[in-house]
Amino acid sequence: MSSQIAEENSSITIGEIASIARGTINPNLSPNEEFTYYSIPGYDATGGALLTQGREIQSNKTLLQNECILISKLNPRIPRVCLASISERNRTICSTEFIPLVPKNESVSPEYLTHYFRSPAFQERFQAAAGGSTNSHSRVTPGEILDWEVFIPPLPEQKKIAEILSGIGNTIEMLKKKKAKHQSLLQSMRQEIFNEESANTCRFDQVVWERMLGTTRRGVGNGASIPLVKMGDITRGDVKLGENERIQDGDDLDELLLQRGDILFNTRNTPALVGKTAIYDSDERCTYDNNLMRIRVAPSNDPWYLNHLMNSPQFLQLLTRITAGTTSVAAIYWNDLRRVEIPLPPITRQKQIAKSIQSVLSVIYDLSTEIYCLEELRNALSSDLLSGRKRVSV
Repeated sequence: MSSQIAEENSSITIGEIASIARGTINPNLSPNEEFTYYSIPGYDATGGALLTQGREIQSNKTLLQNECILISKLNPRIPRVCLASISERNRTICSTEFIPLVPKNESVSPEYLTHYFRSPAFQERFQAAAGGSTNSHSRVTPGEILDWEVFIPPLPEQKKIAEILSGIGNTIEMLKKKKAKHQSLLQSMRQEIFNEESANTCRFDQVVWERMLGTTRRGVGNGASIPLVKMGDITRGDVKLGENERIQDGDDLDELLLQRGDILFNTRNTPALVGKTAIYDSDERCTYDNNLMRIRVAPSNDPWYLNHLMNSPQFLQLLTRITAGTTSVAAIYWNDLRRVEIPLPPITRQKQIAKSIQSVLSVIYDLSTEIYCLEELRNALSSDLLSGRKRVSV
């Protein structure tokens, strides 16, 4: 792709190139008719429309008669933008929670406008304009955006830009589907741990060599500092070392340092997050806070196997039976956790299981990295190409 810096300004307002579709329909008056229906739940599930019987649609909707771009005005912090095509077989409708923008003439590419409305620059402004008492009920007034300026290059250039951004977007979606398949495989492999034929059943504390809660210390002094791992720094399976809080190092932390293979267990949090488990896979000097329990596995067992077991659906279900607390704050106590029965195969089999699962995790990490890089590239190109800072030759 060759590019040159834009020398002219082709910005006009959105209202000059697009209008808001105003047609109204009550699908419930046609209960047996099948509609092509763009709804917020449908978009979240499929990214597009769903075929829906009129009887299932309870309120007035917008009747779409021309191809248009739909922008969700509900809760703009979750970007929802799609290009709505008109079905040849069904009447096409959309939720009134969408702003349906119809290009006024053929000099504007709907695909180009779709990318523009998805761009970080537009979305940031769109979110800033939202009103409402809470994030989940905030909305943007449709007419407000018609006065906003948009860069519109000649039609061939619009189509080229849309082609470039769509190509990246299609690759991202393909990688996301591949990642989802591997995540499903990971879930299945962890689930199979409890069906392992070579395993004997034992109590959880039989595989634990040592357990210890973390430090309550906070704040950085004038000396050397080390990362403090908190609940937010662990995911289901891994410890994140990056922008962690840091505390002053000292001899009093020596007993609270993490070693490679240590398992961190979230003892207190919301009911949805309590019991979150991750393994520490680094040699960096690091400690952890007192809401986390450090578990060291007996040398005769494999900590990576235990980490995967503790992230399996069955183990998480077992934890729900021993979780105490309220609807907002929950806790899991060692005296209850230690009695949980788990499958324990021979050490060689533990390592085989852990290695197989780790290979799937490696693929997921690689795909996540690739998706992140492509999304950053798309955002950068969107910023340059959709603003006119850079131009493409056609």
